[in-house]
Amino acid sequence: SKLASMPNPPTTSARISLESLQHYQVRTEAIAILDSAAEAGLFRQGPSDSSWFGSTFKSQDQVDEIVALAKQLQATELPELEKKLDDLVVASNFRSAKSMAEYGEFLNLWAGVASSLDRFIPEVFDRDVTELIEATGPRKLGNKISGTTRRRLKKLAKEYLRPGMSVSDLNQALKDIKDQRDRWINYSNVDASPQFVGGFADTNVAYRNLVSDVSRMSTHLAKDVGETLLDKSVSDFKAVVHSLANDVEPLANLEIRNSIREQIERAGLTDVLRDFANLHVTREHIAAEFDLVWWQTAFEELLKLEPELATYSAERIQVLEEDFVEADRAYNSLGGAALNALQAHHWKVAIEANPSESDELKQLLRGRVATYRSLKSSAKNLSSVFLSAYAASPFELGNSLPNDEKFDTVLVLDAAGSTIGENISALQRATQVIAFGDSAIAAPIGFEIEANEVPAILEPESDSIFEQVARIFGAESIRKSWRPTGQTLGTLINREFYQNRIIFEPTASDYAGKSNFELHTVKSKPGTASDPLNESPEAEVAEVVQTVMRHARKHPEDSLMVVTASDVHAERIHGELSAKVLEHADLKQFFDTHGDEKFEVTTLSQLSHRVADRIIFAPGFGLLESGKASGTLGQLSLSSGRRTLANLLVSARKSLTLVTSITADTL
Repeated sequence: SKLASMPNPPTTSARISLESLQHYQVRTEAIAILDSAAEAGLFRQGPSDSSWFGSTFKSQDQVDEIVALAKQLQATELPELEKKLDDLVVASNFRSAKSMAEYGEFLNLWAGVASSLDRFIPEVFDRDVTELIEATGPRKLGNKISGTTRRRLKKLAKEYLRPGMSVSDLNQALKDIKDQRDRWINYSNVDASPQFVGGFADTNVAYRNLVSDVSRMSTHLAKDVGETLLDKSVSDFKAVVHSLANDVEPLANLEIRNSIREQIERAGLTDVLRDFANLHVTREHIAAEFDLVWWQTAFEELLKLEPELATYSAERIQVLEEDFVEADRAYNSLGGAALNALQAHHWKVAIEANPSESDELKQLLRGRVATYRSLKSSAKNLSSVFLSAYAASPFELGNSLPNDEKFDTVLVLDAAGSTIGENISALQRATQVIAFGDSAIAAPIGFEIEANEVPAILEPESDSIFEQVARIFGAESIRKSWRPTGQTLGTLINREFYQNRIIFEPTASDYAGKSNFELHTVKSKPGTASDPLNESPEAEVAEVVQTVMRHARKHPEDSLMVVTASDVHAERIHGELSAKVLEHADLKQFFDTHGDEKFEVTTLSQLSHRVADRIIFAPGFGLLESGKASGTLGQLSLSSGRRTLANLLVSARKSLTLVTSITADTL
């Protein structure tokens, strides 16, 4: 089968120091710092996007001044200088300069040649002056030139001087001439002696001005850019100048960016910042990318200590992994035994210290009617040993707990689905609250305490306890889904409901390139005057029933749930299935199995934190008389429709099947 790659695999090549590796064994701190950098926009542009990346400024005034300098350099200064330099290069028959720094060498050479020709006749460049240099230099031990020859060569050297010209250091002047001749030959396209090139003086002034401006900018640029700017090729230099004049986004929010950059530098994450910016890492991928940084660094540090590991085969590594898992399991079992021993010790000490409570506790347990309240009242000291945690519905706490019972911490599960009022009995008994919730799929909706044929209109939704706790104390986002089977339609769910903040591991179907979504389109009769909404069309009911029966035969090992957006549709499907099961007694076992995930037909509004391997969603509304879909689709059209739809989607482990008579064209 065609294999698909893992979605969004980490690709960073950044590493951290050994000190940082040890410090970030728990990576929450580093990820939080990098997350703040992403929020401030530090990853939107990297070194390849803007030459301002990694720049440092103390104030916005500095930014404005240097950016204006870069714009001036690009607009006028550099083009004018480049034209002058090109004219001089053509006039001297030089090859093109490899860098802006080499243009400086050209100018230095033209100036040097002009100075030499002011004092010497042009013919001095036509001969090899090596002997003249030796003759005019200081005498050395072992010098083979005789006195006579030395005097003759000195006289010859002076003959190259222009009439009436004298030179204080003839030897150095000849050395300069030899160097100028050698460099000219190196730069020239033709075999010609050095010659005077007019116009270099004004160009030299313009070049020095450019070097000065570049030097001012370089003090603010990242070290690897600023220190090598003039050594870059001419085309690269022009590209950097263009970027400095135009790509100024990294200079926005200067104060915040400087603060975060300093924090990152102190945290030892500068290389990580640079690489993440180059890769444009988004916030939802920071954790996975930094995991790769940490583990790759750890692996390389391990190889430094034990380089022979690099030669291990896959089979040997697998054996090492299995040995580690076994050792970890053994270590954890020792911890459990130690905890049991400690608990037994506390239990023994408590019994010996409270003999009367021990007798009452035995009598209570023998009666088989012990409750938390009765255990606490009969054995207050003993119960603290074995009743250290208590789980219950918030509506049961008032009756099941003693009035003076206190806890260190209250954990509120499904906090996004209940209010502070509903949890007040638990909150007043604890000094710390930890709320778990997901506002994308849950919200407090209230409830009725009477059975009414027509449901009452509930009060407007209140903020959940999860939202209140997050607003007051802050929140910690769990961004990775740990479902071992992945998440059906994970990409869609992530994009539409979590702004791509969640990391979903791919499903087996994703790797195999298979879809985990099925669409069953049925044809139903259009609505009528008596049933304008065409609720619960017959064809849709029949298709859902057939799909359920096929599942019971072909995939009885997988749990199944049917969800609709219509109470009427749910009731009709349930009735039809009940009749079918009576006809096919051999399938009855499937509908009675799967424990907490026993087969169920429910509606979007009633679906709450249920999970099933496979889900069938049938909206329950057909087409209008006009042949178009209605603007009202039951519970999908309520204000809670988006949230209940999200809850439906995350409830499917392996696949989702949509059964409907509505198509994209009719919506």
